[in-house]
Amino acid sequence: MLLINHYIPVPIMKKILFLSGLFVFVYSGICAQLNLLPNGGFEEGLTYWVASAGGTSQANTSITSDNPASGDSCLQVEVVQLGSNYWDIQVQNFSFGLEEGKGYRISLKAKASSSDIMMNYIIGKATSPYTYYSENRNFELTEEWVEYTFSFTSPVSSEDDVVASLQFVSLGTVWVDDVKIANASVNDIHVNASGNTIDIEFVDEMEDPALEPQITFFAEVNAEKTIQVTSVQQDNSNLRIFTLHLEETIYAGETVTLHYYPGTIATRGGIEIDAFSIPATNNSTQVPTGINNPEISDYKLYPVPAIDILYLENKTGYPDCSVEVYDLSGKRLISETHSGQARTGIQIESLQSGLYILRILNADNHMIGHQKFIKH
Repeated sequence: MLLINHYIPVPIMKKILFLSGLFVFVYSGICAQLNLLPNGGFEEGLTYWVASAGGTSQANTSITSDNPASGDSCLQVEVVQLGSNYWDIQVQNFSFGLEEGKGYRISLKAKASSSDIMMNYIIGKATSPYTYYSENRNFELTEEWVEYTFSFTSPVSSEDDVVASLQFVSLGTVWVDDVKIANASVNDIHVNASGNTIDIEFVDEMEDPALEPQITFFAEVNAEKTIQVTSVQQDNSNLRIFTLHLEETIYAGETVTLHYYPGTIATRGGIEIDAFSIPATNNSTQVPTGINNPEISDYKLYPVPAIDILYLENKTGYPDCSVEVYDLSGKRLISETHSGQARTGIQIESLQSGLYILRILNADNHMIGHQKFIKH
């Protein structure tokens, strides 16, 4: 672990931060992600998940888009007949690893067809003797989405012999979404509505970051550019929260990943926080006041306001491009690719009335401009 314990002048520090930022993008491939469990939101169907109904049990497992907790999809398990064992009906994910002595925060969102339905969640060994690494957690579900969480410290290190098991132990239907296994050091990261700050909520109370000789955070936006963090401030009323002040504004609809290296901040218990690379929830409501990139002047957007169709006209040629429409919460609602067309019609009749952001990407999938528009 790299520690810098000497004073460094600000101009030199900025250069170090920039170079360190370049290194972080290389290093981030091996840093812990906020959710270690792939496809925990079931947006890719049952990819990475295995459904089973053993013995005499019967269950119908599917993916539904009907009222998920978040995103577009969630898991639906209809238990028709129970077996003789509580593990007979399971949906399991084997595609993650654990490190011995590290703490993990487990969470999921679930609801059921009635309030007397139970389900279990277990982290354990994937092969015989199927040792439990976490407790066998039993959740009594309700008819509304509720988030259930617990934490555990892994007694083993393993990359390919661990399993997360969702077990369905009551007759009826259960819906599950946002299943997460996260490094227990970081609880939440989100861009604030101003677009100029990022809040990090840690699991434990933290030492004052002002006491640290070097703190290197970098916000990566749209996998294209780095925004530097100019200062870090601790919330005096909640010592788990740091507010990072940014050099530039993050706009609604942009994808943000926060990188931290080399690991100089620590808990009040003296535990240093490992380097990480974690996606941030973008709550920014800021939109560009105009088109910032000159290349966007090659396009004309009309009518504004629009009702059913928004037209994008290329005034200089017919290159390939992609268009994306986001709401102000950062959710992508439309994504289309258009080839060699002077005028593109984007169907927006399904959108609710309000303010949206249109992003234009070139053939290499790099954003060449963005513009807000109003849907009536």
